[in-house]
Amino acid sequence: MVFFGKKLKLKSIRAQRRKLLRSTFSQVPKKKKYPSSSINLKILRVIIAVVFLALTYFFVYYPYFQIKSVVVVDHKIVDEEKIEAIAWSILDERRYIIFPGKNIFIFDKQSIKKTIEGQIPEINSVEIIRKFPDIIKVKIQEARPAALWKSGNNYYYLDQNGMVRGGVSDLEKFSEEGIFTINDLNNKEVQIKENVVYAKHINFIKALYEKLPEIKINIKEVALPSPLVDEVQVTTENDWRIFFTLERELEHQISNLQLVFENEISNKLTEEELNYVDLRVESWVYYRRRMASDDSKEEEQKEENVEIDELVEENNREQDYE
Repeated sequence: MVFFGKKLKLKSIRAQRRKLLRSTFSQVPKKKKYPSSSINLKILRVIIAVVFLALTYFFVYYPYFQIKSVVVVDHKIVDEEKIEAIAWSILDERRYIIFPGKNIFIFDKQSIKKTIEGQIPEINSVEIIRKFPDIIKVKIQEARPAALWKSGNNYYYLDQNGMVRGGVSDLEKFSEEGIFTINDLNNKEVQIKENVVYAKHINFIKALYEKLPEIKINIKEVALPSPLVDEVQVTTENDWRIFFTLERELEHQISNLQLVFENEISNKLTEEELNYVDLRVESWVYYRRRMASDDSKEEEQKEENVEIDELVEENNREQDYE
């Protein structure tokens, strides 16, 4: 009986405890439920999306921002219309499939630059500049002509490295700028962007045009028998020739030419009678009289030579005697 009494008492205590807990929690005020902000956030996102699409359409499709003019600057040799045609062919294409290629903000700048540089060998580099709202400027840097190359009846212009950059139709424009011509005696067919001579040939010939007039010899034509041979042939205005070599300093060869001409050739021949002077052999100068004009007695004249060292010594003795 005692056991059952304790058990009933324990149940009573537990029941009172549960009742107390229910009454305690029932007195705690419940939180108020406010409306969710997710609806407002969705509305804001929709507004932002609409504004973005409207601005995109305005800046991409609105005619005000469509390119209407391509301006080419800093060109002298290259045809302006050719550059414009390349630019427009790219601008007329769609950008990213759906966007207009003429839009000033998203036009394919790199494609225009690379295409012009690749298709026009006369150009070294291209810079594309936006001019808002509807103009692009194509600023080009042309390969500066260092010389003209004559092969047969065709003329081309070379850069400083001897590379063919393009054909020439207006020779007067180049002659006015003082660009000299090199005649290819082989008349070899030329390809654009082909190196037909070395830079050393161009530098040597340029120096010839500067130094020969100093000793009163004017150049009529400069020719190369072959770009593989270090030899340059000069025809003077009096139609006699001079053979130079690139293997020795030009100043030394011109000094020998002047010395032999003043002390040897001028005492025996006039410039009209002179055929050529050969400076290619070290310490010697060879020259030849022009062949006789009388067909019945036409004979080839023997080549004469002068040893430079002896001529220098003789010239020095004469100066000491004076």
